[in-house]
Amino acid sequence: MDSVTFFIPGKPRGKGRPRFSGGRAYTDEQTRAYEERIAWNYRRIAGKYRFPDDVFLRVRVQQQMPVPQSASKARKAEMLEGGTFPSAKPDLDNVVKAVLDGLNGVAYKDDARVVGIHSVKIYSDNPGVLVEVSRMEYI
Repeated sequence: MDSVTFFIPGKPRGKGRPRFSGGRAYTDEQTRAYEERIAWNYRRIAGKYRFPDDVFLRVRVQQQMPVPQSASKARKAEMLEGGTFPSAKPDLDNVVKAVLDGLNGVAYKDDARVVGIHSVKIYSDNPGVLVEVSRMEYI
């Protein structure tokens, strides 16, 4: 398999800040649950397939943000046609980090094998995160 494309439905969520207790860092429950959803959606498409440990990978992440309910019809149309892009939370890089960590040990052994990333935030009537993991090829 050269690539796997899958979708995580629902409003995109960024990786939460590490929490500390007793001098140890841990991932908060909401972030852990979101990373488990990422892994589950990957497995739903790819089954137990994991990219070989010796390949370099590229990950594409399209964050599909919901249109604010307060938007007028004209503004909503502009947002959905790509005339404007979402700039509110979650931050682009935090969603990418959640995706990469959610795929650790599932799509690949370690996200250190990811050597290329492309990510974009758009408005959509179908909120979620579209992810493609593929073998890296030069541009």
